[in-house]
Amino acid sequence: MAASMRTGRGRRVRLAIAGAAVLTALITATAGAAVPPRQIPTAPATQPDHRAASTAAWSAAGRKATAGPRSRFPVFVLEKGRYTGFDSPGEVTNDSLVRINNRGQIAGAYIQDYSEDSSGAPQGRSRGFLRDQRGRTITISVPGAAGTAPYDFNDAGTVVGIYSDESLNRTDDLRSFLRDARGRYTRIVVPGATQVQARGINNRGLVVGEYRDASGAFHGFRWQRGRVTSFDDAPAGAVMVCSPLDVNDRGQMVGVYLDAGGALHGCLLDRDRAVTIDAPGVPLTLPIAINNRGRIVGATSTGPGQPAHGFLLRDGAGGPFTPIDVPGAPGTGATGINDAGTIVGSYENPAAPSRQLARRRQAPAPTPTMDPRGLPTATG
Repeated sequence: MAASMRTGRGRRVRLAIAGAAVLTALITATAGAAVPPRQIPTAPATQPDHRAASTAAWSAAGRKATAGPRSRFPVFVLEKGRYTGFDSPGEVTNDSLVRINNRGQIAGAYIQDYSEDSSGAPQGRSRGFLRDQRGRTITISVPGAAGTAPYDFNDAGTVVGIYSDESLNRTDDLRSFLRDARGRYTRIVVPGATQVQARGINNRGLVVGEYRDASGAFHGFRWQRGRVTSFDDAPAGAVMVCSPLDVNDRGQMVGVYLDAGGALHGCLLDRDRAVTIDAPGVPLTLPIAINNRGRIVGATSTGPGQPAHGFLLRDGAGGPFTPIDVPGAPGTGATGINDAGTIVGSYENPAAPSRQLARRRQAPAPTPTMDPRGLPTATG
């Protein structure tokens, strides 16, 4: 019985990073599949204002591109029906959520000095990046941390995520941070918690996530200016809290939960109401982001080892599922959406070098560049 309890707890610990980790596992499941190589245009890096960018401007930039992304798991941008893409500063991590705000800035995570050991496990230092509309990037790295992974950011450029003094693979050492637009870092603390994961932030400065208490139980939390509120809301039949992955300015949250049979489901938390989100005909649904219009994006899969497919819920949790798949890609996951309806995520690139070549390649550190606001960048 004790062993069973430990197994169940271990499953919940792994679920604590569920949205991104499960999604990336699904996206990578079909690596090596026989898919005709197709490139998507490189995302433009010239528009000074995201709100003024038009489909024609994006299309013109795409035609000028000489080559599409070359990494295994590039970032895609879907605006008004047109896909573009770009490579992260290094290899993507399995706990990276790509997000976009209303200024058109994009944030995500990667592994600096990437390599793999003899078992194929990734080695290197996890870092975050923030990319503006001109293609300039800055590094997000908690000073002194061994690993940093941003999960979300808002229109003010405030970033939240997790970090570790040892390794992001050690779930007992995960802490949370908030980085403001000036590059100043604040630790997000939940009293009595042994682990804290901040996953979403809205334009009101409300941070949401999950924490583990001293007994090993997981709870959701809301954090704002140092004040913490705990919650355990979940749909009927859940055996754990609806673990939040994002929050909009109305306070609506999307996330995931486990039922008594160990199956993973999506969920929407709206005030005190918890609603299940399950795509028809598939056993796995991951709602990952929600904008201020209530539109939700995420990914679905028919099971382990099967490809992921992105989706959009235009009408909220009860609306029809619209598929999001990068043309020619074996797997696609949608992980961010802004109020203009621009969607971002990652996909498996059929035009990338083979896995063996990628394992031998060292990912370069990002080139130092200016902060989009002209402010100093923190180093770590």
